Amino acid sequence: MRTSSPPSTPPRSPSSTSRTTPPPPAAALRRAIDREGPAWEDWYLTKLANSPGTNAVHDLDSAAAHLRAETALTRRLLATTPWNFLPLHTTTRTAPQTFTHTRTLLTPLLNLTP
Repeated sequence: MRTSSPPSTPPRSPSSTSRTTPPPPAAALRRAIDREGPAWEDWYLTKLANSPGTNAVHDLDSAAAHLRAETALTRRLLATTPWNFLPLHTTTRTAPQTFTHTRTLLTPLLNLTP
Protein backbone atom coordinates (compact mmCIF):
# COMPACT_ATOMS: atom_id res chain seq x y z
CA MET A 1 0.00 0.00 0.00
CA ARG A 2 1.27 3.44 -0.89
CA THR A 3 1.70 5.81 2.01
CA SER A 4 3.54 8.73 0.47
CA SER A 5 0.90 10.16 -1.84
CA PRO A 6 -2.75 9.56 -2.62
CA PRO A 7 -3.65 7.36 -5.56
CA SER A 8 -4.03 9.25 -8.79
CA THR A 9 -7.52 8.41 -9.88
CA PRO A 10 -9.76 10.76 -11.79
CA PRO A 11 -12.22 12.66 -9.57
CA ARG A 12 -15.66 11.16 -9.32
CA SER A 13 -18.83 13.13 -9.05
CA PRO A 14 -20.41 12.95 -5.59
CA SER A 15 -23.09 10.34 -5.14
CA SER A 16 -26.48 11.13 -3.70
CA THR A 17 -25.45 9.48 -0.41
CA SER A 18 -22.67 12.03 0.07
CA ARG A 19 -25.28 14.78 0.38
CA THR A 20 -26.32 13.58 3.82
CA THR A 21 -24.46 15.40 6.54
CA PRO A 22 -23.01 13.17 9.24
CA PRO A 23 -21.01 15.00 11.89
CA PRO A 24 -17.51 16.08 10.83
CA PRO A 25 -14.93 14.57 10.35
CA ALA A 26 -16.91 11.54 9.20
CA ALA A 27 -18.61 13.75 6.61
CA ALA A 28 -15.27 15.01 5.32
CA LEU A 29 -13.91 11.48 5.02
CA ARG A 30 -16.98 10.34 3.09
CA ARG A 31 -16.79 13.37 0.78
CA ALA A 32 -13.12 12.65 0.13
CA ILE A 33 -13.89 9.04 -0.80
CA ASP A 34 -16.69 10.19 -3.11
CA ARG A 35 -14.37 12.73 -4.70
CA GLU A 36 -11.13 10.69 -4.88
CA GLY A 37 -12.46 7.17 -5.39
CA PRO A 38 -12.44 4.01 -3.29
CA ALA A 39 -8.64 3.56 -3.46
CA TRP A 40 -8.25 6.79 -1.49
CA GLU A 41 -9.97 5.27 1.55
CA ASP A 42 -7.46 2.43 1.77
CA TRP A 43 -4.53 4.79 1.15
CA TYR A 44 -5.68 7.26 3.81
CA LEU A 45 -6.45 4.64 6.45
CA THR A 46 -3.04 3.02 5.90
CA LYS A 47 -1.30 6.40 6.05
CA LEU A 48 -3.13 7.44 9.20
CA ALA A 49 -2.68 4.06 10.93
CA ASN A 50 1.08 4.24 10.29
CA SER A 51 1.39 7.67 11.90
CA PRO A 52 2.64 7.94 15.50
CA GLY A 53 -0.11 7.55 18.10
CA THR A 54 -2.70 6.18 15.69
CA ASN A 55 -2.46 2.41 16.18
CA ALA A 56 -6.20 2.27 16.98
CA VAL A 57 -7.12 3.46 13.48
CA HIS A 58 -8.38 0.55 11.37
CA ASP A 59 -11.53 1.78 9.59
CA LEU A 60 -13.44 4.99 8.81
CA ASP A 61 -15.18 5.08 12.19
CA SER A 62 -11.93 4.78 14.12
CA ALA A 63 -10.28 7.34 11.81
CA ALA A 64 -13.14 9.77 12.44
CA ALA A 65 -12.88 9.16 16.21
CA HIS A 66 -9.13 9.81 16.07
CA LEU A 67 -9.65 13.03 14.09
CA ARG A 68 -12.34 14.20 16.54
CA ALA A 69 -9.93 13.60 19.44
CA GLU A 70 -7.17 15.50 17.63
CA THR A 71 -9.61 18.35 16.97
CA ALA A 72 -10.56 18.51 20.65
CA LEU A 73 -6.90 18.54 21.67
CA THR A 74 -6.11 21.30 19.18
CA ARG A 75 -9.03 23.40 20.43
CA ARG A 76 -7.94 22.95 24.06
CA LEU A 77 -4.41 24.03 23.17
CA LEU A 78 -5.62 27.03 21.17
CA ALA A 79 -7.81 28.08 24.10
CA THR A 80 -4.62 28.65 26.11
CA THR A 81 -3.24 31.13 23.58
CA PRO A 82 -4.12 34.79 23.02
CA TRP A 83 -5.27 33.98 19.47
CA ASN A 84 -8.83 34.18 18.27
CA PHE A 85 -10.11 30.87 16.99
CA LEU A 86 -13.00 30.67 14.56
CA PRO A 87 -14.35 27.21 13.79
CA LEU A 88 -15.64 27.17 10.22
CA HIS A 89 -18.00 24.31 9.55
CA THR A 90 -18.00 24.00 5.78
CA THR A 91 -19.98 20.78 5.50
CA THR A 92 -23.20 22.50 4.46
CA ARG A 93 -21.76 25.71 2.95
CA THR A 94 -20.54 26.54 -0.51
CA ALA A 95 -17.26 28.42 -0.94
CA PRO A 96 -19.04 31.81 -1.31
CA GLN A 97 -21.17 31.09 1.76
CA THR A 98 -18.07 30.13 3.74
CA PHE A 99 -16.37 33.37 2.67
CA THR A 100 -19.37 35.46 3.74
CA HIS A 101 -19.68 33.63 7.06
CA THR A 102 -15.96 34.01 7.77
CA ARG A 103 -16.02 37.70 6.91
CA THR A 104 -19.02 38.18 9.21
CA LEU A 105 -17.12 36.54 12.08
CA LEU A 106 -13.87 38.40 11.43
CA THR A 107 -15.33 41.89 10.93
CA PRO A 108 -15.88 42.68 14.63
CA LEU A 109 -12.69 40.92 15.73
CA LEU A 110 -10.58 43.02 13.38
CA ASN A 111 -12.58 46.23 13.89
CA LEU A 112 -13.53 46.35 10.21
CA THR A 113 -16.59 47.96 8.74
CA PRO A 114 -18.99 45.61 6.94
